[in-house]
Amino acid sequence: TYRATLDEGFTQFLTAWALIDIDGDTLVEQVPASNYVKKHSSPSLAIYERVYKSYMRDAIENNTRQLNTHSDDFNGALHQGGGYREVYYKTACMLYNLKYVLGDSLFLAALQHYFNQWKIAHPYIEDFRNSMIEFTHVDLNWFFDEWIETTKTIDYSIKSIKKSSTKTEYSIRFKRHEEAQMPIVFTVYSKTHKKSDLHI
Repeated sequence: TYRATLDEGFTQFLTAWALIDIDGDTLVEQVPASNYVKKHSSPSLAIYERVYKSYMRDAIENNTRQLNTHSDDFNGALHQGGGYREVYYKTACMLYNLKYVLGDSLFLAALQHYFNQWKIAHPYIEDFRNSMIEFTHVDLNWFFDEWIETTKTIDYSIKSIKKSSTKTEYSIRFKRHEEAQMPIVFTVYSKTHKKSDLHI
C-alpha cells in the first residue's frame, strides 16, 4: 500500500500481457446485437484498451502523476479518481516501454531476477529500479527518472521528409514535442511495398 505502483501497476501489466498471450492482439468481445454496430465496429486492441488508452487520455490532458507517490496522496482513489488510475495504466505503459528498451529476453530475465530477489518481502520502487539495473548492467536511470519521478510524457512527430538529389534516398527528421525521451522504431514502406524497420 505504500507505493501502489508495485502492486496494482504490475498487475495491470501482467493482466494485459496474459490476455494478449492467451487470446491474441484483439480482445474477445461479444458480437453486437445491432447489425449497424456490428457493421461499423472494429476489433479492440488489447494493449490499447488495457494499457495505453487511459494513460494517453491523462497525458493528453496534462493530468499525469509521479509514480513514486504514496498511495494516500492521490487526492482520493475512489473509482481510480484523483490521479490514482495512473498507478495502473502509467505503470503498465512504463513496463511495456522498458520491455521495448531492453528487448523481450533481457526484460524477462531481469523481471525474474527482481522477483527472486524480493519474493515474500516488501520492496520499494528504488529496489525495483536497482534490481533491474543490477541485472541488466544497463544504465536505466534516465528511463526510471522520467517514468517514476516526473510527469514528463512522450510525443514525437515527423517534422520533415526530404528527397536527396538522386531521388533514391530520403532524409526524415523527427520532432520531440514533450520532454520525455525514448528510442523510436519506425517502419518505412516503399512503392514496391518493401518494408524496412529503422531505429533511432
